[in-house]
Amino acid sequence: MSDTQDANQTHNNEVVLFSLDALDIRGRAVRLDHIVDEIISAHDYPQSVSAYVAQLISLSCLFSSLFKFDGIFSLQVQSSSALKMLACDVTSKGEVRACASFDEDHADEDDFELGEGYVVFTIDQESEKDRYQGIVQIHNGDLVESVQHYFNQSEQIPTGIKAACNQDADGRWTAGGVLLQRLPDQGGKVEKTDKTDARDQWQHAMVLLSSLTDEEICDRDLSLHDVLLRLFHAEGPRVFDPIPLVKKCRCSRDKLLGVLRSMDPAEKADITKEPEIEVQCEYCAEKYKFSAEDING
Repeated sequence: MSDTQDANQTHNNEVVLFSLDALDIRGRAVRLDHIVDEIISAHDYPQSVSAYVAQLISLSCLFSSLFKFDGIFSLQVQSSSALKMLACDVTSKGEVRACASFDEDHADEDDFELGEGYVVFTIDQESEKDRYQGIVQIHNGDLVESVQHYFNQSEQIPTGIKAACNQDADGRWTAGGVLLQRLPDQGGKVEKTDKTDARDQWQHAMVLLSSLTDEEICDRDLSLHDVLLRLFHAEGPRVFDPIPLVKKCRCSRDKLLGVLRSMDPAEKADITKEPEIEVQCEYCAEKYKFSAEDING
């Protein structure tokens, strides 16, 4: 472990960057407590929907830390089931927000699952017009399996992920996970030399990762450093400065007013029949009120 890291810190609400140099593997670890809890608590989601949102947030934080960007990393899921949409984005400043959309007719059943659909990764760079985007189909209704498939097949970079979320007896949500990747060469693909050794090293790392329990991932009082030492004690994980995360929505009254003013004239005329219009941000649930004069002005 790095001498610069404080072993007494839990490193919750941070992405911990580390490497297993002996295995040519890089890794990420994250545990979110109050961030994921506050995001979910702002909504009246059924528990099964909340669990998907919690998992998506932790995966988004893990994956965004793999890229160098100045802007916004987004992870969005579109599904044909009653759980219609999941979305999370993480800015290059570590600002996190997330939301979900579902068929409220099924809310009482609270057995939401992902159906057929796709997962979309997007990186919007503030200084560039072009955006990076990757798409993968939902595999077996499983978020982790879907995004893992994307890296393994589309990016051709062996990737292993273990993620979990939990709601405790006090109703608090916690989510987290550990991600491992084979280090690519300068061309962006995994080295093809010493295939047998590399394959054995990767299988060894996957066995270690599979031993990580959901309880260890979601234990708010267990340091992520201790988690990494338990998993990779013999490999001597090297830990780097973490990436801090905060819950922050980018909505504002001015932004929403701009959207309302840009609506089709017929739609604008319809909504301004009422003296006051209330708009709620789908991410943070903040409510904004506008008059017809505001919208037509």
